[in-house]
Amino acid sequence: MTVRAILAFSSALFATSIHAQTTFAPIGAKWSYKQAHWGGPDTALMVIEAIGDTLIAGRTYRRLQINEGMYLGCHQLARFLSESQDSLFYFASTTGQHHLVFRWNAVTGDSWSTPVHQFGQHDTLDWTVLDTSLIWVDGLSLRSLEVSVESRQWSSFGFGGTVTERLGSLIAPFAWLYGVCDGEVFAGLRCYEDADIHWQNPLVAQCTLGVGIGEREEAGSWIRPSLASRGEPVFITGVEGSMTVFDATGRQLSAQNVHGEQVIRFDRPGTYYLRASTAIGEMLVGRILVH
Repeated sequence: MTVRAILAFSSALFATSIHAQTTFAPIGAKWSYKQAHWGGPDTALMVIEAIGDTLIAGRTYRRLQINEGMYLGCHQLARFLSESQDSLFYFASTTGQHHLVFRWNAVTGDSWSTPVHQFGQHDTLDWTVLDTSLIWVDGLSLRSLEVSVESRQWSSFGFGGTVTERLGSLIAPFAWLYGVCDGEVFAGLRCYEDADIHWQNPLVAQCTLGVGIGEREEAGSWIRPSLASRGEPVFITGVEGSMTVFDATGRQLSAQNVHGEQVIRFDRPGTYYLRASTAIGEMLVGRILVH
C-alpha cells in the first residue's frame, strides 16, 4: 500500500469517526418547520437551533432552542438530547429522568418505548421500525428509518414516517402532540442546515414561507388515501397538468402528466411527496405515508 493510499484510508476513518459522533446534529444546526393552526393555513415559521451542550445528572445533552415562531403548548419538544452507543435519549424535566427516544442502529422489526410526560398527562409511545436505508446528502451517508409510533394511553401522539440522522423527522422534530390540543402544530420540515450539509424540502421554493407562487397543501382533496399500505392504489384527482413524485430525501422518482384520475402505487414503506402544477399555474403539494 502506498503512503498516499494509507493517508487517504486514515482520512476516511477519521471522517467516519467524526460522523458517528454527530448522528443527531452538531451545535449550530437549524431546523425550519412550517407552523400551522390545527386544520388551518400556515401561520408562522418555527426555527429550532442546537445552541450548545448542557451537563445534566452527569450526562452531556445537546440543548435545543426555538429562535422563531410561536410555541403555544400543543407539543412537548425534547429540548435536551443526548446520544450513547447510537441511541438518542431525552431528559424529562418533570421526572428528572433520561428516556430512550430513538435508536439510529435499529433494524427492521426492532421496537422500543418512550415515556412521555406533559400537561399533567402520562403516556408511553411504542416505536416499531418498518424499514431502513441509507441516503446521501451533500456527500454524507445518513441512516434513514421508516417507523410507526403508537400511543398506549391515547394522550400524546408521536409522528411516524421517515426519521433521518441530523434531519430528524420530516413531519415534526422529536416532539409529541397533546391529543386534545387544537392550537399551533408543526406542519412539515422546510429545510435543515449545519456546517456540513444543507437539505431543503423539494416541495418548497425556499426555507421561508413566502414562496411567491400559488402553493397550496390540500392532500385531503386530491390525494386519496394519504396513508396507504404497500401496493395499495392511491388515487390522484382534480389535477390537470404535470405531477412529480419525490422520496423523503428529495430524490425525484417519477414525473408524468395527469388528466382526470390517476392511480399510483408504492412498493416500499416511507414518506413520499407529490408536487403537481395545474392549468392555471397553481402548485399543489401533498404527502403520502406508506406503511
